[in-house]
Amino acid sequence: MITFTSIEKISEGIWKYSWTATTGPYRVYLNGILQDTVTTNEYVSSIQGYTNPPPLEILDVNDTDDALNIQYPAYLVLQWRRVNGAVSYAIEQYVDSAWVLQSRIYDDGSGYYSYTTEALDDVTEHQWRIKAADDYGNESSPLSFTALVVKNPDTPDVTIAYNESTKKVEIS
Repeated sequence: MITFTSIEKISEGIWKYSWTATTGPYRVYLNGILQDTVTTNEYVSSIQGYTNPPPLEILDVNDTDDALNIQYPAYLVLQWRRVNGAVSYAIEQYVDSAWVLQSRIYDDGSGYYSYTTEALDDVTEHQWRIKAADDYGNESSPLSFTALVVKNPDTPDVTIAYNESTKKVEIS
C-alpha cells in the first residue's frame, strides 16, 4: 500500500511526490498513461499545464489491477461525422461563460473525426461543441457535448447489518 507523505511544488510545472511503501518498483501513471517506473519512494514530475499537482497514480509491484485513471480517464474523446462541404471543424470548450477555441481540425475526407481533450477537472460538468466551416467561413449549427467527469467514483456509503428480531439482513 502506498501512502503519500508529501507533494510539493519545486518550481513552475515541477512537482515532487514522496510516499511510504515497501514493495517497489513503482509505476507512475497520469491519465492512464504510464509515465515512468521508479525504484525510490519519490518522483519528480515536469508535467506542464497544471496549477495544482497533476493527478498521478502510483502503483507498487503488488498492484495487479489497472490504474484507476485507466478505468476512469480524466479526458474525453469527442467524435463526429464528416460534414459534406466542410473544410475544417472548430472544437470549442465552454470556459468561464464563453466558448473558447481549443483546436481546429481540417477535413481530409475521412468519414469520422475525433478530438481528445486535455485532462479535465473531476466531479465537474464540461461542455464542448464542434462547428463545421466551409471555404467561405460559413459555420454549421454546433454539435454539442456535455459530460460529467467522474475520474474516481466515491466509495458507496453502505451499511449492512443483521437484524436479530426479524432474522433479516438490512442494507442501508
